[in-house]
Amino acid sequence: MTAIWKGYIEFTYPIHKIQKTTKVSRRQQEKYTQKFIDLGFLRVFTRSNNEGRYRSYFVDFSTLKNPEVLSQIIDDTDSSFRRWCSYHAGRQKQVTKASTKDSQNNSDSINATRQRLEDTYNERIRMYNEGKLTEEKPNRLKKTTELSNTNGVRDKIGKLLLLHSDQAINHAFLAYADDILKGSIKPNKILQYFLAEEDGEFKIFDSYLNKFNMEYAYDRK
Repeated sequence: MTAIWKGYIEFTYPIHKIQKTTKVSRRQQEKYTQKFIDLGFLRVFTRSNNEGRYRSYFVDFSTLKNPEVLSQIIDDTDSSFRRWCSYHAGRQKQVTKASTKDSQNNSDSINATRQRLEDTYNERIRMYNEGKLTEEKPNRLKKTTELSNTNGVRDKIGKLLLLHSDQAINHAFLAYADDILKGSIKPNKILQYFLAEEDGEFKIFDSYLNKFNMEYAYDRK
């Protein structure tokens, strides 16, 4: 149950440890688990990882604190447990509210970065069309475009933002955009290629961040 106090989130606790700690048999555990599910304060999930399938739990303290629910599992005279449940119901509400706010802030940052990349790309197109990125003004002008805004793209931007600043990402993308406009590379999908991830590494991004630092840092076009 330790994970509850670390964030009031979904947690795991092996059945054999429950049995060792409480002396409650597996069969009795299943009986109590189903009762708690029926009362509405316990949710049980079956998850899987590389080691196989496992069970995880979530305790809803806002439901557990209700007198009608508590009366089904404890003695009515146990006021200390009632206070304990009320306290954690309040804390769970606060943590959930804060988590929702953090998630929204993260989403806003991702959207802002993606929009900045799109603005940078279209600005480099304008400069390309004016002949500022090449020795001569091009004969065929390029049109501005709207870059991809899929869940996959946003997820990758979110991962990059954990490793690099918005400014660093934009710098790398600027160098990348110039290579596209000059015809040095021809990716089928602009953002997807730039954000390509392999074994936790963003190799395309890394190479263009290095290129920006080497070629643009002191003499930006």
